[in-house]
Amino acid sequence: MLFMIILSIIMVGCTPDTKPSVESDEQQNNGLVCIPFEKHSDDYENIEFEIINPESLEGELKEKLGCDQPEEGKIVFEHGGYNFILVSAGRKPTGGYSIVIGSLEGYENHIVLDALLYSPAEDDDVKQKPSYPSLLIKIPADEREIIVFLSDVRSAPMR
Repeated sequence: MLFMIILSIIMVGCTPDTKPSVESDEQQNNGLVCIPFEKHSDDYENIEFEIINPESLEGELKEKLGCDQPEEGKIVFEHGGYNFILVSAGRKPTGGYSIVIGSLEGYENHIVLDALLYSPAEDDDVKQKPSYPSLLIKIPADEREIIVFLSDVRSAPMR
């Protein structure tokens, strides 16, 4: 019986058709959306992407990206038939933070990037100097609005 209760809680909490919806610009912070989740359309497509090492960029791409210590938020720019999306968590007090992609989905009028910020566990041995966790991805050029959700999951994923 206890197993069934736990299983039903997990199934409800992990429903794949629960997607975010943006209602106003006031609910956005530096390009990152900070709103509660609510029911969204099931009519979406997975977007193909490539993770890019920012240190590998040269010339115009490196200039568009900006500095080595990005502020919290997103930067989106088009170059050579691709959209580049930089998601940054801003300055963190130590090393050990990382950003990963939860999902990247295309809807009729927008593309939604769900990113997860993992913080180091309390017992992790991390560098005791500030870090700037960020993630740069490349997708095919697209005219739809790009919406980024960055969720702080508080502890590092299992290794």
